[in-house]
Amino acid sequence: MTAACANSAGQQGTTASQEVIATATVGAVTSTATAGIEATAPPAPVWDGADLHVPGNFVLVLPLQFTLARGVVISDSDVTPLDDGTIRAEITEELRHLLFVIDSNSNMKVYSPGVSPVSAHLERAANGGVQITYSQNVDSQAGTVSITFEGTLFKEQFTVHYEQYYNPSAFINANASDVVVTFNARIRWITASEIPAAPRNGSYHFGADGAIVLTWQTGQHAVAYEVYRQISDVDQQFQLLATVKGTSYTDSSSLARQNLHSMKGITYAIFSVGPTGVENPGAIVVAIPGQASQG
Repeated sequence: MTAACANSAGQQGTTASQEVIATATVGAVTSTATAGIEATAPPAPVWDGADLHVPGNFVLVLPLQFTLARGVVISDSDVTPLDDGTIRAEITEELRHLLFVIDSNSNMKVYSPGVSPVSAHLERAANGGVQITYSQNVDSQAGTVSITFEGTLFKEQFTVHYEQYYNPSAFINANASDVVVTFNARIRWITASEIPAAPRNGSYHFGADGAIVLTWQTGQHAVAYEVYRQISDVDQQFQLLATVKGTSYTDSSSLARQNLHSMKGITYAIFSVGPTGVENPGAIVVAIPGQASQG
C-alpha cells in the first residue's frame, strides 16, 4: 500500500495486493506459497482470559474503524503529507486480505497475498486478551515494503497499530513513503473448510480482436474469483479488475492493449473466494513478458 500512496502523489489509481511477484515465462504460472494450510475449527467463541491462546482462525470484518491515519511521501528534497482518505481506503483494501490461522500446536501464521506466511508472536495483554505481533519485509519489482503489525485481540474485538515503510526500487519512478494507522475492528471466526483452495493452471491467449483472455481451473470450495492486474510500466501495485464467478476473464481494456508490448509486460493475479466471502491469499500469477524479457 505504501508504494500505492507514493503512486497517489504522482499518478492516480486504486491499488491492491502489491506483494505478488511474477517470474513466469510466456503463458506459464507462478503459484504463491500457501499450500498446506493447517487449521483447526474454532470452538464456540468463549474466551478464557487465563489461557494464552487464540481459539481459532479469523479474518477482519470491514469497515475498519480508524483512529489514526497518517502518512508522508519522502523525496530527495521534500516531505509531503498524504491524504487521510487515500490512506484509509488503500489500507482497508490491503488488510481485508489478511488471514490469521492457528495450527494444531496453537501457533499462529498470518497469510497475505502473494508472499509466504509469516509467524506471529503471541503474548498476554494487560486487558486479559492476546497481543499478536509480527514484522515482514516484502521485496518486489517496485521496491521493499517493511511492515509492522501490533494488535490486541480481546474476545472478538481487535485493536491494531500498523505501519508500512516503502523504499522504492531504483528502477521505479517513485518516492519513499511512511504510513501509520491505528484502528479497531471486529473479527470473524472461520473454519478450515471456509478457506477455498487457490485456482490452478492459469494461462492466457489472445482473442481475435487482440484482447487478453485468461483461463484457469477451479479451486475447491471457490464460488468466485478476484482478478488483479499489474502493468509494470504504469502500476506500482496490483489493480483489482473484476470479481467473476466463472473460470475465465477477458481484458479488452485500452490500457492493456496499449501496454501489451511494454518493456516489463503485464501480470495478472487470480484469487479464490469461498462461499462465506473468505479469500485464499494464495494466487496463481499469469505473466505476459514485455520486450525486455524477450531480449
